Amino acid sequence: MKQQTRERLDKAAIDLRSAKVLFDAGLTDPTCFHCQQSAEKYIKAVLEEYDQAVPITHDLLTLIDLISPYLSVTDSARDAAAVLSVYAIEIRYPGTDVELDDAKDAIAKAEELQQWILSYIL
Repeated sequence: MKQQTRERLDKAAIDLRSAKVLFDAGLTDPTCFHCQQSAEKYIKAVLEEYDQAVPITHDLLTLIDLISPYLSVTDSARDAAAVLSVYAIEIRYPGTDVELDDAKDAIAKAEELQQWILSYIL
């Protein structure tokens, strides 16, 4: 595994751990943001590993399409990416609030994407 790939995976794991700590503290908005960030970094690690350009985008579905030549994209992975993509930007600003159940679901989706990516890269 390339060093840059390992660094992205490490940062992705930190984001997921951070999301869980924030969830335990009842902070649902930042929980969801960190879940999205974790998923983004895991997906971008695949691009890194296969020497592909890593675009500056937070759209997880776009990133999923970019990694599809390198691993089998499941409907479940695509659905998880769609759920998490909405937490990239708007959630950080006033006027949006995430319910506890949605934050719990975001963690589950991020963990699902984590396991899916790691099953190919490790």
